[in-house]
Amino acid sequence: KVQENLGDLNLGKTTFKAELIEGDLGPNGKERVEFVIQPNPGEPELPVRRYASGGELSRIMLAIRLAQERVEPGASYVFDEVDAGIGGETATAVGAKLRELGERNQVLTITHLPQIASEASSHVVVAKAPSDGRTLTSIRRVEGEERQRELARMLSGRIDEASLAHARELLVGGH
Repeated sequence: KVQENLGDLNLGKTTFKAELIEGDLGPNGKERVEFVIQPNPGEPELPVRRYASGGELSRIMLAIRLAQERVEPGASYVFDEVDAGIGGETATAVGAKLRELGERNQVLTITHLPQIASEASSHVVVAKAPSDGRTLTSIRRVEGEERQRELARMLSGRIDEASLAHARELLVGGH
């Protein structure tokens, strides 16, 4: 299931294994699990912890979480940098998988990609601005037309008819 999810997340040439590594007998048993990937055919297999960048690690974690048969009740997942180094088709696939995980768990995703943000059931904007010699951070929820405008801004850096039309397309499906 993890392998299938990796394919859906545009990591299709990556092979994934969970290996049992023997060690000394302790309170948690004698073995530990090591996740190993081969990013591309012909490259060496490496432990995920040694190979994956922040964005790849987030996508691998997403693939693992989606493959779980049992889900912890009330589990929450935070994905930061899940959008690192991706765009277009991959961003759309990642957004859909995050939405899928969000249907059974709480998922918080920090993203700069409108393809991912458009899949959220709730969208907040975090902004920094100077005020009285300090920098303050604000967080506000955007909905309806304001959300379309935010997605349009994320798409092109400006809000015009073309970016608004594209934002509406991203939101089709009731998100």
